[in-house]
Amino acid sequence: MSYLVTSGHVESLHNGRMVGPGEDVTGVNPRHPHDKRLIDRGVLVKRVTKRARKSGDKPAAEPQKEETT
Repeated sequence: MSYLVTSGHVESLHNGRMVGPGEDVTGVNPRHPHDKRLIDRGVLVKRVTKRARKSGDKPAAEPQKEETT
């Protein structure tokens, strides 16, 4: 499982690894209290991989806005 770092500064993981903004991180332990706190705060966000999506799935279309004149 991979996570995206959303904070604006460097954060440390439970094992001492330092990760920076926008970095794609693997090896996060969501059961460890330190990493769980980062996930709960929104610093680490699950990244959906292409393999996780089914090949036939398409992203949902945005609703179209009606034009008013």
